[in-house]
Amino acid sequence: MFKGKPVKVIITGDALEEFEELNKVVGEEIAKGITSSDHQTLLNSIKQKIDLLKSNPEYGVHIQKGRIPKEYITNYDVNNLWKANLSGAWRMITL
Repeated sequence: MFKGKPVKVIITGDALEEFEELNKVVGEEIAKGITSSDHQTLLNSIKQKIDLLKSNPEYGVHIQKGRIPKEYITNYDVNNLWKANLSGAWRMITL
């Protein structure tokens, strides 16, 4: 809940494909007995940020409107954008 409203995090497009692939790789690693890897750390970091976004959809560093890539505006009809840092110097962009 954020300001009394329910929040749902939706992963779409290329991000969904990559997230599913990462889940698959981590599942295979766990099945092989690997308990710690960069893949697992990244997946855990993404899941942690998703939980943070559920409690605060404005979590992260707000990107100035003039710095939003034009392709994001065209492809996703974006007018607000945030960046959340993940482990291993990865970043997650939220709309």
